[in-house]
Amino acid sequence: MLGPEHVDVTACYNDLGGLHSDLGETDQAKDYYKRALEIRLRKLGHEYVDVATLYNNLGSLHGDLGGTDKAKDYYKRALAIRLKKLEPEHVDVADCYNNLGDLHSDLGETDQPKDCHNRALEIKLIKLGPEHVDAALSYNNLGVLHVALGETDQAEDYHKRALEIRLKKLGHERVDVAACYSNLGILQSHLGETDQAKDYYKHALEIRLKKLGLDHSPRRNRSTKRLPKECTGDSSENLGPKHVDVAASFNNLGILHVALGETEQAKEYYKRALEILLKNLGAEHADVAASHNNLGTLYSALGEISEAKDYYKRALEIRLKKLGPEHVDVATSQQSGYFTQ
Repeated sequence: MLGPEHVDVTACYNDLGGLHSDLGETDQAKDYYKRALEIRLRKLGHEYVDVATLYNNLGSLHGDLGGTDKAKDYYKRALAIRLKKLEPEHVDVADCYNNLGDLHSDLGETDQPKDCHNRALEIKLIKLGPEHVDAALSYNNLGVLHVALGETDQAEDYHKRALEIRLKKLGHERVDVAACYSNLGILQSHLGETDQAKDYYKHALEIRLKKLGLDHSPRRNRSTKRLPKECTGDSSENLGPKHVDVAASFNNLGILHVALGETEQAKEYYKRALEILLKNLGAEHADVAASHNNLGTLYSALGEISEAKDYYKRALEIRLKKLGPEHVDVATSQQSGYFTQ
């Protein structure tokens, strides 16, 4: 009999936290993670690697909820412990850099995520080799970042390396492969190559609809790393037509149809995406705000100003609450709202 305060019981609390996180039950997940953390801090001290794991998991949970300040604090604590207790080229250190890179990208920053993702990649290449699937994750993250920076040649190189590794190691119908197709579609859309973009997006959507289970909530790796929304995929292989990754595919196709002037199809895809996101993430998530903003832009282009203003207003309210008044997405919402007045 171990008792509720025994350190071995914390592994059960951690697993239960991960399970509730996978089910979208974030309050219960947080409670289990915090119980585990309290016991480990009391029994093991503040600089134990298992404490770092819980900091990381709490960072992932807060990141998923849009709580970027808390997520950053937890991730930095995890990194500090791992750098002190493990070698600086340990793969768990790389995972911390990956998580911080994703978080800084979510905050609209560029220099810090690039540094974090490059460090993560360097470690993985040394420890795991250039054809490991975790190296593909870093290539994909760097590809997403270089698209945002307008450095399309570098972005394409990183995305194609990631796709090549995943096809070789995982096969053609894995959701991680779908994420690569989706990212390449985004890149081709940026370049104005709409036919190629549509082809990539449809490949991604076909895989996600086939592999992802009905009403399955978004998963995160609960022991080491936070998987970014679009650039990694979901290794659960059980998503289906109501998973957030499917919403990402619908959103991308909506953007493409807007560019092609096919507004009715765009509207249908955007609304499908929003419906899925509301169901899986709740009404106050930053991704839901982005979906509202897209619909606002579409209705504004159609001259339906009242509808546009309503969507923009919802997007701005969420972004102010979740991202803070200084975030670039808040400025975007404010500017959009101004032009619909």
